[in-house]
Amino acid sequence: VSGEGHESAGRKMAAKIGRRLGLARRDLDILEFLVENHQALSDFSQKQDINDTELVSNLARRIGDEERLSLLYLLTFADIRSVGVDVWNNWKGMLLRNLYFSLLRVFESGSVERAPSADAREETVCAEIARLSAGKVTAKDASDTVKNLPQSYLFNHSPASMWRHIELIRAHSGGVSTCVIHNETEGFDEFVFWGKDRSKLFLTLCGVMSANGLNILGARAEKASDGKVLDVMYVSKLGKSAAGSPELWRKVDDDIGRAFAGTLDLDAALRKRRKFALSSGGAPPVPPSVQVDNRSSDRATIVEVVAGDKEGVLYYITSALVDAGFSISHAKVSTRAERVFDVFYVTGRGGRKVTNARSLERMKRGLLDALKAV
Repeated sequence: VSGEGHESAGRKMAAKIGRRLGLARRDLDILEFLVENHQALSDFSQKQDINDTELVSNLARRIGDEERLSLLYLLTFADIRSVGVDVWNNWKGMLLRNLYFSLLRVFESGSVERAPSADAREETVCAEIARLSAGKVTAKDASDTVKNLPQSYLFNHSPASMWRHIELIRAHSGGVSTCVIHNETEGFDEFVFWGKDRSKLFLTLCGVMSANGLNILGARAEKASDGKVLDVMYVSKLGKSAAGSPELWRKVDDDIGRAFAGTLDLDAALRKRRKFALSSGGAPPVPPSVQVDNRSSDRATIVEVVAGDKEGVLYYITSALVDAGFSISHAKVSTRAERVFDVFYVTGRGGRKVTNARSLERMKRGLLDALKAV
C-alpha cells in the first residue's frame, strides 16, 4: 500500500490479517498501531526538532509506552533500510537513534505530561562536561557559559559537543573563531562558528559550505545575550567526514573572511559550481512546493520546502527566507530520490513566530520564484 492515506489503509489491512491469524486483542492493537505509525519516527526525526521537549512529549503521548516505542524504532529502521541503498545513511541513523533515546528518557521520567526542566538538564550537562574535559572545564565554568546562551542550547547539543563549544568560546579573543568537530564513524562534521552577529551570517555560512562542495545536513543558530552567535553547521563531503582534509577547512575559514570583507562573490562561486554540475548531467526537474506549519512549535514557524536536489539549492532557499525578513534558528535537510526535503524553523521581528498571512504568502512566493530560477 502506498500513496496518500496509505497508513490508514495499511492499518485496516493489518487488522483483517491479524484477526484471520487469531491474534490476541492486545497484539492486534499493537500491530495496528505499528502499521499506522510506521513513518512517525522517521518523519519526526528528519523534519521536526528532536530537541524541542514539548514536541517530543507530544510524540511520547501518541506512542504510549516503552514497548511500543522499541517496536516502532525497530520497524522504522527496517522500513528505511529496505527502501534502497541510497535512502539510509549514518546521519539519518543518528537522528533516529537520538529521537529514540529522547523519547525513552520521557518514559523513564515517569510522566509524558512533564517536559524535563532546564535546571535539571543544566546540572546534568555541566557535570558531564567537567567529566569529559577531565577538569579542564569545571561545572561552574560550563554553567557560566551556558547561561550566556539561550535555554534551548541545553537541549540542542550533546555534552561532548558543548565541551568543544565552550573551549572555543573561552579561547575567543575577538573577531571570528571557528572549529571543526569530526564524527568519522557517523560520516559528518560539525563546523562551529563563534563571533559577533551580522547581517546574512547564516546565509554566508551556507554559501561558503556549498561553494566548497560540502553537503549541509542540518544547522543550528544560538544567539548569546552579549550579541555574539554560535552557529553549528552539520556537513559531509561525498557522504563522509572530511576529517582527512585540513586544507579544505583552512579554505572554508579563508572564504568566510573574504565573504565578510566583500571580496568573495558567493553567488558567482555557486553559479560556477552549478554550471559544472549541469554539464555533468542532472536529475529531471522536480516542481517545488512550500508548506507552512504554525501549529507544531510554540517558538517558531516551520517552513517545509521540497525541491529538486541541485547544486547550492539550500543557499538559494536560505537567501529567499532572509530576503523575506525571517531569521533561521534551525534547519534540517534530507535528500531522497533526487529531491531535497528541507525544514526551517524561522522567526520574524522580535524573535517571534510569523503569523501575518501577507508576510507568509510573500515568503512562499519568494521561495517558489527562487527555486524555479535555480
